[in-house]
Amino acid sequence: MAAKFFDFSDRDVMCPSIEAINGMFFRVNPVSVDEGDKLIKKTQQSGRYPPKHDDIQDVTEDFSVEETEILYKRSKKAPDGTFHLLLDQENLPQALYAMVIGKGGQAKKIIEEATSARIVIPEKREQERGKSIEIISYDDVQLVLCRRRLLASFQNCRMRNPFTHFVCFPLFSTAVRQRFQVFKDEVTEKCGGARGFSQDLFQNPKKLHLTVGTLVLYNPRESDVVMESVEASVSDCLSKLSSAQTLTFRLRGLEIMNDDPTDVDVLYGKIEDPSGILQKLADRIYRHLARASPRFLLDQHENRDFVKLHATLMNSRFRKGEEVGEDDAGGNMKRKAFDASGILQQFGAFDFGECELAEVHLSQRYSSGEDGFYRPTRMLKIDASFFTESGDTVECYGDEPNCHYDEKEFEGEM
Repeated sequence: MAAKFFDFSDRDVMCPSIEAINGMFFRVNPVSVDEGDKLIKKTQQSGRYPPKHDDIQDVTEDFSVEETEILYKRSKKAPDGTFHLLLDQENLPQALYAMVIGKGGQAKKIIEEATSARIVIPEKREQERGKSIEIISYDDVQLVLCRRRLLASFQNCRMRNPFTHFVCFPLFSTAVRQRFQVFKDEVTEKCGGARGFSQDLFQNPKKLHLTVGTLVLYNPRESDVVMESVEASVSDCLSKLSSAQTLTFRLRGLEIMNDDPTDVDVLYGKIEDPSGILQKLADRIYRHLARASPRFLLDQHENRDFVKLHATLMNSRFRKGEEVGEDDAGGNMKRKAFDASGILQQFGAFDFGECELAEVHLSQRYSSGEDGFYRPTRMLKIDASFFTESGDTVECYGDEPNCHYDEKEFEGEM
């Protein structure tokens, strides 16, 4: 009689079930636990029913107030025993649906398998009629967990796209624009022979501005949320100022974004802010946008808590024929730097003049308004009415959330 080398009495251990996840196969081994353990193993009688939670309080103790409300108020139980959650209050942009679904539906499938839920994304015609995404599960807690994962996926997809809008302080001073034209003419005359120099490196004088932050926005509601934050920041920062006071600063001096003046991509004008109010205002707006949820602010410096106020005067991205290949638009085209050493030596202390901050804009990228400046989506005027009126001081304009690139209209970028 052959020797018995193995004990096959427990065939569940020796022949575990196999589960396929994202093209990979995994053994699903049974787990035994003590009766007193909170995580008691529950055998699934049907593959469509996920295990129920024994102690909801343990599972939901990290839920936010909003998630708790969703669990007990927004989720609905159907006659077939399934729980449904309609994401009609989340304002999820339809422009990101394809990225969230992923190639072959894999990205969406990962979330569904991780949370034992099904994500129903409406068809194109249903989207046009305003139908929202719906989550279905046999476990109401899984609805909330799936929603959390889905919102995180939308946020990640948003941050992978190039910015569509930016908050800025426009430089509408006629004197500054005239001085910039003088600067451009003199630099061209005295430094036009420098390596990489060309006329198209200069910013359009009508588009001079100070950028506070760049954002990825897809619909008017998101623009409203951003400007609500901007208006609150401005009100907090300027609450002690009187309507008779003006917020003035000076544009004087040059600086570069890197350490080598012979190999420069961006040359900008420095800001002199004696009162410090302009810097304080920009920082407050930036912090509000950076800490908002959902976050629309697109910034590579995650730990930055301040704004480097500057006015871009020359930029290698403005070079004709290379705008589409700019780095933050997802292009791979290498930027052609220029030698700014002569410009810094001869014009390093150039005085462009004094400006007054009268407006804060949420501007659309790749656009031009009737005045030649970037077309505003929202605008906040800082004038006497701002300090006296208690109503809405934000002006709204037509939204163009996609901000398609138009080479004929392009007259200089950030």
